Formats: sequence, structure tokens, C-alpha cells
Amino acid sequence: MKLSIGYIAIANAFVKMLKRTTGTTTTQPTDGSRYLTYAESGREGYIHYHEEDIRMVFYYEFGGGNCQLSIRIPNDNEWPTFHSNKDEILHFVGKTVVHDKYNSNRRYKIEGNWINIY
Repeated sequence: MKLSIGYIAIANAFVKMLKRTTGTTTTQPTDGSRYLTYAESGREGYIHYHEEDIRMVFYYEFGGGNCQLSIRIPNDNEWPTFHSNKDEILHFVGKTVVHDKYNSNRRYKIEGNWINIY
């Protein structure tokens, strides 16, 4: 009986999480003209980076274990050649996603081709 109740509680929590993370949301610009929009679809989606005439898209998916979310970093061929502040953009995306989607006890870490939220 306890096992069944546990599965129901997990299923209910998952449904609430899906309802909370499905759709499109926009952040308010936090430092001038940069901001993110989110196109969310269940356990995955896209984060759109906007800065003046620069638009970039980052794919994300929910993680497992301690990793809550993994955001794919575009490879060099996908990165705008005219923009030299790659590290600045990556840190902005990581910091803003933590602020927008998680409470303050989460952190982001750039690991290989991913920005991981723990």
C-alpha cells in the first residue's frame, strides 16, 4: 500500500511540474537589452537569447540525479561569428535561467557543451 501511494505522489508531482513548465514565457531585460524567452514542452524545450540584433537558440532538457537541467551550448559552427563575447553570453544564460526557473540555492556550471543547473 505504501508503495502505491509513493508512486501516486511522484506522478502528481510530475504532472504539476509539467503544467508549470509547458508554454512560452519571457523574462524582463535585466541588464540593458539582453533577455531570454522560453519555449517549454514537458521535459525539453528551447531558450531564446535576445540582444539587440543577435538571436540565439539553446536546446534544453531536464537532467537526472543532481543535475536539474542541461542546456546545450551551440558548437562553433552554430555560434555567430560576429559576436566575440561567448563566455559572457553563456554566463548570462546560466545566471538568468537559475534566477527565472529555480530558487536561489541552485547553481549553474559550464561543462563541455552543456550548461548544467544543479
